Amino acid sequence: LEDSGRENRIALDGSWDLGVGLWFESLLQHNDVQNQAPWSNLTTYGVDYTFDWGNGLHLLSELLVAHSGFDFAGSSDNVSQSHYTAFMADYPLTIFDSLSLLMLLDDENSSFVMLDWGHLTDYWSLHLQGFLSDNVSSAALALNENTPDNGVRILAIYNH
Repeated sequence: LEDSGRENRIALDGSWDLGVGLWFESLLQHNDVQNQAPWSNLTTYGVDYTFDWGNGLHLLSELLVAHSGFDFAGSSDNVSQSHYTAFMADYPLTIFDSLSLLMLLDDENSSFVMLDWGHLTDYWSLHLQGFLSDNVSSAALALNENTPDNGVRILAIYNH
């Protein structure tokens, strides 16, 4: 077997409830894998709030900043730097039904939008989802690499 190299990680996170929910999560990683930038950093900043409208409209947003490079400080010789922004709104229609809207945007102006209706029973979680994407990478971020750009999906999940 080929030696894949050593990897070291350190992470820090924090959260505060100041009327709105605020949080951050950060990961610094160093590896000694050949032909790969040795330093990478992922940091997420988030905010959410539930409005007292009807059954409670919940809004959430997160920003992910990712970079990798050949030095610790992440100066001009970065191999890559990316920004991803996510917005989510969800509203409980009843105790068993809910609607959710998810939007993902990246710094290349690609986007992904998904609308989800969910229904819960004692043993089943049923979902009807419609999604649109103008870039496969955004869809891959939200779902998986085998998901088409646009479509409808029905999920039946058994909870035991």
